[in-house]
Amino acid sequence: MKETFSFVPQEIHKRFIEPTHRKEYKKIYLDQFDDPEDETSDTNSDQEETKQSFVRTLFSKLQFNDTPPTYEEDARYLSMYGDLINKKIGEGVSATVQLIQRDLDTFAVKIFRKKKRREPLAAYMKALASEFCISSALKHPNIIETLDFVRVDEDHTRYCIVMEYCPEGDMYSLIKQGRMQLDEINSYFKQLLTGLDYLHSLGVAHRDLKPENLLIGKDSTLRIADFGSADVFRVAWQDHSRLSDGICGTTPYMAPEIFQDQGYWAAPVDVWAAGIIFFCMRFDGVPFGSAQLDDINYPIYLRKRPLTTYDPFNKLDVEPRLLLYAMLNPNSQERITIQDLLNMPWIQTI
Repeated sequence: MKETFSFVPQEIHKRFIEPTHRKEYKKIYLDQFDDPEDETSDTNSDQEETKQSFVRTLFSKLQFNDTPPTYEEDARYLSMYGDLINKKIGEGVSATVQLIQRDLDTFAVKIFRKKKRREPLAAYMKALASEFCISSALKHPNIIETLDFVRVDEDHTRYCIVMEYCPEGDMYSLIKQGRMQLDEINSYFKQLLTGLDYLHSLGVAHRDLKPENLLIGKDSTLRIADFGSADVFRVAWQDHSRLSDGICGTTPYMAPEIFQDQGYWAAPVDVWAAGIIFFCMRFDGVPFGSAQLDDINYPIYLRKRPLTTYDPFNKLDVEPRLLLYAMLNPNSQERITIQDLLNMPWIQTI
């Protein structure tokens, strides 16, 4: 019986902290490393030192100043950055993205949802502070620049992150337009790998890579954005990594290990998602709807992969085809790393 492939089209899926609040944000960020089940005093002491060392490392990257550059002193509220444009340029479960403009400067503003009525304040603030602390510590040409964390209004119920604005839109829009040339696709792909290499070198995994989270800045520079699901899997000065947990991401881009009810290594999750994104950029669709056995195409991929005969990959040249098989290895421990990808001869020619 001839096997049929149902091609899956790509769908839309839905720095400066006030000086008086620095200790508060540090405490919130530290709390996420607490282990309530571990009551061994020596272990707790080691954990506390680990937490403190990590925060010192992370916060040393944040250039806290009493006066944010260019703008008025003590930028407590979003209004200090200008006038909010009443037009959404992005929307998700936890936040919306709008623009704010002042004189000739335009910024993107990620406005978080209000705290739910029965939601603990500590848990709500922890999620916000975690995203800001991670994203604002990242300085790389292929990472979105996070500038500030401020209140939206004076009733203290809404908070937002101020970021650089990328006027060229996102990768999803470019894919849908269908006008990208092969050299352009390869360039964006290498930029994605370069940004991920920087993240992973710092022990940070994104965990929600998809075309909508890849923004296009000036001079066609790709920027990885939205660190709401990011996880620190290794402290900068440590050699070993820790397992991540929790189901996060967008289904077509999620690695198979995420769907299992156990811990997983976070860096390989990004490699898998980057492979799916590369396929999307080439063919305006995903190779399978979900990396689960109940998907119509994924079991076929598992069966065809050892012989590298999965039909949707056959239109690729040999080098990118083998690269994709290496990135989409269902065994996360055998999946190729970002560094090894960047060392591949084909990637180095881009």
